[in-house]
Amino acid sequence: MKIPILVTVLLAFTIFLSDICFSEESEEHYQRGLGYLETGIVDKALDEFKKALPLFKEEKNQKMVAEVYIALANVYNWTGIYKTAITVCKQAIEINPNLAYAHYNLGFALREEGEIELAKNEFALYNELLKEQGELVEISEGKELETADKDVKSVETTKKTDGVSGLSESDETGKSSSVDEHIRKGVEYHNNGMLDEAIGEFQEALEDDPDNVTIHFNLGNAYVDSEMFEEAISEYEKVIEIDSTNIDAILDLGMLYLDFDQTDEALSLYSNASKSNPGNPYLHYHLGEVYARKQRYDKAILEFKRALAINNMDPEIQYRLAQTYNETKQFDLALEHVTRARELGYPVDQKFVDELKRKSQ
Repeated sequence: MKIPILVTVLLAFTIFLSDICFSEESEEHYQRGLGYLETGIVDKALDEFKKALPLFKEEKNQKMVAEVYIALANVYNWTGIYKTAITVCKQAIEINPNLAYAHYNLGFALREEGEIELAKNEFALYNELLKEQGELVEISEGKELETADKDVKSVETTKKTDGVSGLSESDETGKSSSVDEHIRKGVEYHNNGMLDEAIGEFQEALEDDPDNVTIHFNLGNAYVDSEMFEEAISEYEKVIEIDSTNIDAILDLGMLYLDFDQTDEALSLYSNASKSNPGNPYLHYHLGEVYARKQRYDKAILEFKRALAINNMDPEIQYRLAQTYNETKQFDLALEHVTRARELGYPVDQKFVDELKRKSQ
């Protein structure tokens, strides 16, 4: 009888040790992902979070599953994949409706998708939850937003350095403080859907600092949400005039060009940017979009594949590649990539999947 007992004890001890190692592995991937996200290496952050998620699920650690969903939402919002950000935020909220930053990221993604009223509701929930938890009183009271704000590109407040001016040091300090205050208020107004007020703050900031790329970029974003698209185009173009390497402005300007069927302008913009930044997957992705719009599907497929070679964990690129393969009647490849897109969390239309299965048979 001693042998079975000993085996049982050893087996239990082995399982215990494996559980510890498993837990450490999932936490390691999660923490590493946060580190990458903090330093802006979003493709590696995405890879780490994708590795952590199934491990936490297998551990049945719902708290950490929700936290990983929020971290994924940060990445998707950072990179402009707003539909997927909405999906993972809702999954986090299903686990725990009181996760403040899930509501913040959901609000941000909804706002970027044009769902302004729904976004305002989510930001209100965010404020209310932080008040209840004693972390923040109100966004509008001037407190700094914490982790979520750090991870969203539109909240950047890095100020461009000007040349020597005739102002005294105290005047320069006061001027800089005033500009920063206008930027802060503008961002807060924008986050709360108060677009006219946000535009006003950014315009006032530009009076003191007309070459500040952050102000022009945020003003462009506010114009987009206010459907003042010509003004938005002008602001993004000013950003690129001042800083030709500003990827965020290049991406957003190109999308506006496409919205207004200025495909040649978008093609030129993205082509030049992708040559200067061959390691940026989102430039290749948007260049693929331009080629797809021009029905140059071979070129579109090439650019989508280049994007995936850099970051194959991006669900929207997988989905657009599937759609493009469908256009070229390569149904097996289309089915392969649409399946992958769904695995990565993209809200895939089941009718499209069924159609591909039928055509690929």
